[in-house]
Formats: sequence, structure tokens, C-alpha cells
Amino acid sequence: MTDAEEFYRKGEEAFLEQEYEEALVCLEKALELRPDFAEAYACRARVYAAMKDYQRAIGDFDAAIERKPAVEYYLERGIAYGYLENFRRAVKDFDRVIEIEPDHIEAYRLRGRAFMHMGNYTRAIGEFDRILNRTPDDAAAWSDRGTSYGNLGDFDRAVHDADRAIDLSPQFAEPYFTRGLAYGNLEKYEQAVADFKEAARLGDEGAQELLIRQGIVW
Repeated sequence: MTDAEEFYRKGEEAFLEQEYEEALVCLEKALELRPDFAEAYACRARVYAAMKDYQRAIGDFDAAIERKPAVEYYLERGIAYGYLENFRRAVKDFDRVIEIEPDHIEAYRLRGRAFMHMGNYTRAIGEFDRILNRTPDDAAAWSDRGTSYGNLGDFDRAVHDADRAIDLSPQFAEPYFTRGLAYGNLEKYEQAVADFKEAARLGDEGAQELLIRQGIVW
């Protein structure tokens, strides 16, 4: 093991222990000794991301990709762009992941969620369709697609998809909230309140805030 690799190993261990400042010191030393060390750039990018310094994380993922265009680096850079609400740039990175690995489920999921943030719910639904065609028991994809249908005003489909998500994962809070919103728009208010209460009990902050505003105890 070279000195650069030893500093990288120590930096990675410090990162996993959430000792971020120590990780940065070790990784900087690794990169001083070996400026073409893609894995060290990527690890430092992860440290910066954990510290919520997403701009620096992106810079290091840029450097890692320049030296080694690995799928995971594009994916993680896309996630960092998402945290900065640069969803168009995030989509480009997820596009690249899918070009390299056409069956990369997480890239479709993240691209779909980016489209949701951009208000492009039709394209988001297309991404979740792709996931469900491959993995029909993916509760998160059913939930996300249901949310997208709800945002398009298709409340019956929103209920259908939320039902499926809840069947697959009864302790998953988000589809209860999605279904509650859909029931409210369908004027099924008792069912809506019941779903908001269940979502709140499971920790959904949106449901909790809604019930607090209405003076409803869950």
C-alpha cells in the first residue's frame, strides 16, 4: 500500500466514523501525494456532502469524474445538485447514469423526483412507470407516482397508487398523506382525516402541521 492509499484509507475510515475534519486532513494528504486519485476526490466529495457543503462536493465529484467517469460519481453529483435545487443539472447527471446502466433503478427514481420538484409531473410519472415495470413491489415508486397523479389533479389514480404503496409498506408515512390529500379533494373528508392522523403518527411532518392547524389531535 502506498502512502497515498494509506491516507485515503484513514480518510475513508474517519468519514465513516463521522470525523469529518480528520477525514479532510487525510484525504488532502492523499491528493497531495497522488493528484490523479479519483477515489480520494470522491471520498472528499462525500465528506463535504455530509457537511452540507454541496458546492465543494460537486467540485470534487467533477475532479473524480474527470479522472474516472464512474456511475456512482455521476449519481452522487446529481444528488448534490438536487440539494442545491439545481434540478436541471441533476437530471443531466441521472441521464448519464442511465446511459451507462439502463436498469439503474435509483437513477430513474431520483430523476423522477427531480421532475417532481420542477413541476413536470407527467415526466415524473414516466420515470416511476419504468421502475414499476421492472420492480412492481417498489412501494416508494407507487407512492411517488401517486403524489404525481395528485399534483396533476387525477385524485382517483392518486388513491389507487397510495393504496398499493400502503399494502406493500404499511409503516410508510408518505402514501397516507398523499391519499389523505386526494380524499380531501374528492370530498371524502372522514377518510382524509383518518389518513392524515396515520401519517402524523408515522412521523410525516406535513400531516402533523396540517392537523395542528386544524386543532386535530392524532
